[in-house]
Amino acid sequence: MATKLASYTFPTFGRRPTAGSKPRYPWDEWLDGSIWELVKGKDFKGQTLNFRNTIQGRCSARGGELRWDIQHVNGKQILVVQCVMPK
Repeated sequence: MATKLASYTFPTFGRRPTAGSKPRYPWDEWLDGSIWELVKGKDFKGQTLNFRNTIQGRCSARGGELRWDIQHVNGKQILVVQCVMPK
């Protein structure tokens, strides 16, 4: 028979943080309207286009529009982003 638990701390497995935990990325900083250069492997992990989609979703959820570009410099992938809020 199944057991009903009063509480349980679920692992995040690198996904969305649970209440009270620190986010993996500094979203408030990166989505502040400034132009940010993010280096794959240093500032973010995973595929660059997938991460761009994640940032776009975060920016849209705040009511903004994402401007972005991908650069290849010295063998590194660089994602340049800006979350622009409507005037």
